[in-house]
This record gives sequence, structure tokens and C-alpha cells, in this order.
Amino acid sequence: MVANDLIKTFDRVQLEVAKHPVGMDSVKNALIQKLNLNSVKEVIKVGIWATGGIGKTTFAKAVYNQIYTDFEAASFLFNVGTAAKESRGLTNLQKKILKDLSKYGGEVDSIDEGISLFRYHLRGKSVLLILDDVDAVVQLNALLGDWLGCDSRVIITSRDKHILNVAQISYECIHKVSGLEINESIQLFNRHASPSPEYEELSKRIVEACKGHPLSLEVVGSFLSDKHNDKNCWTEALHNIPLNPEIHERLYRSYSALSDEEKEIYLDIACFFIGEEKTLPIVFWKSLYQMVDTAVSNLSMKLLINIDDKGLFDMHDHVGDMGRSIAEKEKKGARIWEDACLSSISNSTNFSRLRLNGGNLQRLEMLYRPSLSYLHLENVHVEGMTMDTLATLPPSLRWLRLEKCHFAFGINSRYSGLVNNIWLSLQKCQFAFGMDSARRKPRYSRFVDNMKLKAMQIHACEGIDSVSISSLFSLANIQLQHLELDLESYSGLNNLPDTIGILSQLQHLDLRGYVRLNNLPDVIGNISQLKYLDLGLCGQIKNLIDTIGNLSALELGMHWQTIPAAALELELGRVYALELGRLQYLNIKRCESLNKLPNSITNLSQLQYFNLKGCVRLDNLHNIGNLSQLTQLQDIGFDFLSCKGLVGGYGGIPGFNARERADIEEGGENQNLGFTVSVTLNTADN
Repeated sequence: MVANDLIKTFDRVQLEVAKHPVGMDSVKNALIQKLNLNSVKEVIKVGIWATGGIGKTTFAKAVYNQIYTDFEAASFLFNVGTAAKESRGLTNLQKKILKDLSKYGGEVDSIDEGISLFRYHLRGKSVLLILDDVDAVVQLNALLGDWLGCDSRVIITSRDKHILNVAQISYECIHKVSGLEINESIQLFNRHASPSPEYEELSKRIVEACKGHPLSLEVVGSFLSDKHNDKNCWTEALHNIPLNPEIHERLYRSYSALSDEEKEIYLDIACFFIGEEKTLPIVFWKSLYQMVDTAVSNLSMKLLINIDDKGLFDMHDHVGDMGRSIAEKEKKGARIWEDACLSSISNSTNFSRLRLNGGNLQRLEMLYRPSLSYLHLENVHVEGMTMDTLATLPPSLRWLRLEKCHFAFGINSRYSGLVNNIWLSLQKCQFAFGMDSARRKPRYSRFVDNMKLKAMQIHACEGIDSVSISSLFSLANIQLQHLELDLESYSGLNNLPDTIGILSQLQHLDLRGYVRLNNLPDVIGNISQLKYLDLGLCGQIKNLIDTIGNLSALELGMHWQTIPAAALELELGRVYALELGRLQYLNIKRCESLNKLPNSITNLSQLQYFNLKGCVRLDNLHNIGNLSQLTQLQDIGFDFLSCKGLVGGYGGIPGFNARERADIEEGGENQNLGFTVSVTLNTADN
């Protein structure tokens, strides 16, 4: 039998919502509006999507209390996911629905029988059905169906957006609850804790640490309500919010429902990749796991991670703290991160991921572990470190990032390690490359030659010369797909070598900050799979190659910053005239001398993002042609105060009228167009 605290029968009575309801009305009203109670010709389903402890059940109860009398019958099933796991869980849930909605008091022997009883007793009835905390599709199949009357309403709460999608809830009817605003958070905490005036500053810090999480505010506030004379308790509470057992238990349920691969990826993000762009971690995971894209999508659906509009990984602080706690306690040191120091690494620690910041190593072999797949060394000094010593790392290594490290390359070395490494990042490192006088080759070439690199970053390193870069590109067995070169500090490197054309698998080429770059080699036009090209701050480029028109796959971006106006005007005209029909992103930020754009922009039919910020001499948008042809355009950004000539001069943009132009001139953001107009009221380093 299902536990009484999991399934409760309410015979048309009000439900207890919250002892101190805060921030309730706006969400409740939004949900009721989505339910569209005036419509009697359709079944409408609404989803409440949020992580544990945010208040999904509370909001659902508030809606239930306000509208349940509008229906012939109503049923609220609490904690469906937990209840379904009990013995005969789903049939007992079906039995409760039948009792609430039809007064059927018999047994339900199987799920199939329950569905048949729904159709017999409930078909055509106007009912309100609320399914709380659903976590599996099988629960939907057992509890929903074609028996609902045409004016019935269903509310489903879940931590997993996939569940709501399977329930065929439209995008507009899914309400994501993110947490309380700061003023609401203070109000809720104060109602539970009743802090004295001398604790006001400490209270604010606790509220900020709770990050709008209602359960955290309630639990911590209640805990402190009788401790007004013990400041130490308040201080300890501030530093241990995520470790509170009740908070941890609510959040842990989402983690425990993950597959093994999803758990590993979630823990990697919590420990290493918060704030990182998603592309390269995904390359790393694909060298280890099978269903990486699906796993990342599922983590996002379950609100364990967030990917912002720039593609950066993020997490709610509590979710991240939980992940790091799990990695530390349950995974027994498999991941070492953040403030890891040499003293925390012992010979008995079998870690597979390591981030080490600072310190001196006598030998790199001290870091050898058979399962080591991720290694990030920052400001670590290894005595006599050469590329030979890197070869002592295990073949299991897939990710190697070195920051602020010093190398002395060996001569004529035959590097046998790192044969499976697929991601290499060298940032702010100092290299004594030198030349092998006998072979006339850079001394590190064999080291890179033995890798299976898919991605490489070289940022602000010292000791790289043109011969070194040329040799890197000459290694045809490097199947690079992602390459970032920040060569700002290298004198003499004015051009890329033609050997870059050998990188036939290259999809992403980022040359941002390569300020001395004069031209792109013609062979770039032969890299047929190139999708993204970033030339930000490459202010010395005089012209673009004609063969760029061969890059038919280019779709993710072309980026110029600070290119002289005369060159840019010419090159924009040439780019627009080329057959770059897939181009989605175009950034010409801070081209301060630019005063007009060619009409041929309309050739870029797939353009979605167009950034003109900082183009202070741009007079108007009339001469960019008939923008109505740019049906995919979602965002066009410009600085209104700096682009003074644009006032009243953007009549070419479809959908504008006098009212909308007035809103933009005041610095507002128009949400009623097919695309967003981004407006910045200052020019300070945007």
C-alpha cells in the first residue's frame, strides 16, 4: 500500500499551501492564465518545471485551491515519482484518481485495468487533475489518456522538461520557476527567522547565499529562529547551506535518477567546467562516452545545468555545491580540483581528473595515474620539464591544459605518450623551442605528431616562431576540428603559413587578437568544412581572399573588429556578393570609421545576428536594403547614443512604427517584433 504521506485524499477541500506564502500571486496568476478556463472545447495541460525545493508543489496547490470548484471533480496526486516506486504504486495512484473523480471504491489489479476503468467511469467528465513531481514516462502512460473530458485541465509538475514534452504540453504552457527575487527572498527568510536588528547584515549574506531557493530560505530561517543569542550558529549556517540534509536530499533525487554517463558529465561540469564554453568539453566527453549530446540535453532538461546564450555552462550554486560534495565523498577522490595543491595528492589517490594550481613538482611522473583523462596544470613548476617529460603521462589522457608553465624542449626526442590526447591548450606558457640543427625542424614536432588532436588552443605563449607554427600545420595526421590562435605578442608572425590548408577537417578557426595578421592565405578556401571564422581585432587585414566564397559550409560566424573603414566597406561588399548563404552570425563591432553598409547584405538570407555596436559614424540603416528579406534575423545590436545618425533612420527594418521607435530611443527592448533590437546606452567597452 502506498504510504499515507505520499498519497492523500482530499474530498473537495482546500489544501494547505504554505505557512508564509511569498511570491505566490504572480506565478499562480500566470498558471491560471495558461489554463484558459474560459475555453470549453479542449483539454489543456500546463507544466510547472523547476528543480527540487523551488516550490513546484506549492504553486500547484495554490492554483488547485482557486479553481477546483469550477470542475465536476478534482484530484491532486502528490509525489507521483516516489509513490510509483512503491509496491503496486501505479495501480494505487490509478485507484486514487478513480476514487477522487468518480467515487469508484473497488480494486485496480493492473495498469491496463486502471486505464479501462478510467474510460468507463470518467470519459467526458470535466475534471481537474494535478500530477505532482512526475519523473518517468511510464507514469504519464498510466495516469493520463483519451478519457479526459474536452474541458478538463491537467497540471503536471516535474524536474525534467522531457517529461512535460512527452505529455504533449506546448512550449507556451510550460512555466519554468527559477526562484525568488532578492526582495521576496528577504521577506521569506525574515518571516521564518525573525532576525534581530544586529543580525541584519548577516541575514542579507545568508539570503544572498540561498540564491532565491525557497526551501533553503525556509530551512535555514526556521533553524535560526530560536538562535538569536548565538551568532556563531548564524555564521555556521551561512557557510553550510548546501550541506543541510533536507536541502541536499531534495536536490539529490535529480542526481540519483541520472544514467552513469550523465552523472560523470554532471560532476565534470560542477568541478571543472562552470563558466566554460560547451564545445571543447563535449569534444572531451565524446572521447570517453557514447551518448554525450543526449546526456548534456538531459542534464539541461532536469535543470541540473544551464547553458546560456553564449554557450557557457552554468549551475545554481546549490546544485554545483552538491556535485562537488558528491565528487569528494562518493567518488573517493576521482576528481581533484579548485584549490588542489601538491600536498593533497598522494601516491594512493587514484584520480582520473586533476586540476592543480601552483606549486613545485620534482617529477611529472608523480601525477601518473592509469585512468587519468583530464589534466589542468596552472602555474606549476616542474623541475627540468621538457616535452619528453610530458610523454611520461598515461595514454589514457584526453584533455591537457597547461597555463603559465615553463618548458625546455629536448632534442631528437621520440615521444611515445599522449597518443590518445584529443584536446591540447597552451596558455601563457614560455617555451624554449630552438631548432634541431641536424634536422632543421622544431623540437616539439614529434610530440604533437603522436597525438590525435581534435582541438587546440595556443593563447599568449612566448617562444613561438613562424617555423614552429608552420610545422604544426604540416602534420597531416592531426585531424583538428577546432583551432584557436592568439598570437598577439609574436613579432614577425604577420601571416599564417599556407600549410594551414592541410587541416581539412577544421570547422572552427578563431584568430581573435592576431593583431599583426595582414592577410589570410588563399588555401583557407580549401577547408571546405569550416563553419566558424573569427577575425576579431585583426585590424591589419587589408582584404579577404577571393576563395572565401568556396566556404559553402560557413554558418556560425564571421567577426571583424576595428578593421579600417575603407577596407571594411570593400570587403563587406565582396563578402555579401559571395555565395555564403548559410552565414548566421556577423559581427563588425567598433568599426568606428564606417558610415554606410552595402545593399547586398540581403544576400545573407540566413543571417540571425548582426552586431553594429560601436560603429559611431553609421548614419542610418536605410542603405542596408530591404531587411524584410532577412527572415531569420533575430538580433541586431547597435549603440543608440554612439550611432547618433540612426535616430529615425532605421525605417528599413520591418515591423517598426513610431511607438516602437520611441521605445528604442528611450533604451527599452522591444519584444513584439520577429527579432529583438538590442540597444546599449553607453559605449564603454561593450
